[in-house]
Amino acid sequence: MTADVLFDDRSARVDRTTGWERVTRELATRLGDDPRVSLSSAPARSVAGRLASDVALVPLKARKFRIVHYPSYPPTWKLRRNLVIFTLNDLTWWEHPETSSRLGRWWYRPWADRAIGRAHLTVPTNATASALAERFGINHDRMTVIPWGVTTLPPAVPFEAPRPFIVFVGSREPRKNLERLVRAFETSALSDEFDLVLVGREAWGPPVRGVRTISGASDEVMSGIYSAAVALVMPSLHEGFGLPLVEALVAGLPVACSDIPVFREVAGPHATYFDPLDECDIARALHEVVRAPPTDEAARRAWASRFSWDAAARSCLELYERLLA
Repeated sequence: MTADVLFDDRSARVDRTTGWERVTRELATRLGDDPRVSLSSAPARSVAGRLASDVALVPLKARKFRIVHYPSYPPTWKLRRNLVIFTLNDLTWWEHPETSSRLGRWWYRPWADRAIGRAHLTVPTNATASALAERFGINHDRMTVIPWGVTTLPPAVPFEAPRPFIVFVGSREPRKNLERLVRAFETSALSDEFDLVLVGREAWGPPVRGVRTISGASDEVMSGIYSAAVALVMPSLHEGFGLPLVEALVAGLPVACSDIPVFREVAGPHATYFDPLDECDIARALHEVVRAPPTDEAARRAWASRFSWDAAARSCLELYERLLA
């Protein structure tokens, strides 16, 4: 059987695991076994290598396929020969451009603008779909909501911490709102008893001072961190989904997070919400989430288990079949 779909798996091949890489890696693992789908297999381990693959390697290979699916980087070429699917994971480039990297603002956003006008779009939440439709006037028949899954983490490597701790998981970049979080934590008096631990890569923006930071944590270490933490906090100004939320919930961990539509959709009734612009409200939520009486861990796990990478891959295949019909 000849493959009809090229899946751009470049971001699965980089040596880091942020949301984009996790999504692409999980989908490529499942879609790559289907004879109708071919993986791009283009190396993109450095910025220079990625740019070269943007403008040459992937477009040249794409000519052989009826559909090309870009799950992270936007298509950086004119959309003429193929049906193109572009996964828009969030609207940060438009809604919070000041928090984006220079590469994102000046290279990828113009290509994403072109793709939004012509490609079929997939998004991970209904909240993102609504924001996309409102901002760009896109009909919902040009969009498909495909929720992300929750990764089954391997057995934990024990994580040693001198005191109980609250954890943030994600890249350390401006839209994650970490400076407000740290100030709220410092003024909450929780620092007398708890630590705040930030886990994730150092991205762009100023470094975060005064708290423990961990970069390059393996899945085994992440499993240990979730097992050892007393709660997860996510103070983001903007997100498209929020993978750490479902990872924490499936581990049974209490969650405090920004009161934004995406997080309401992903965490539902199983989170303590706060205004991400109000440091007093962040501190209030941190107190609630660590002092609240024990709640039903089984209910949190059941809620999070609704998010499945297998279901996401099936939805992608169903979309391919519909567009090819």
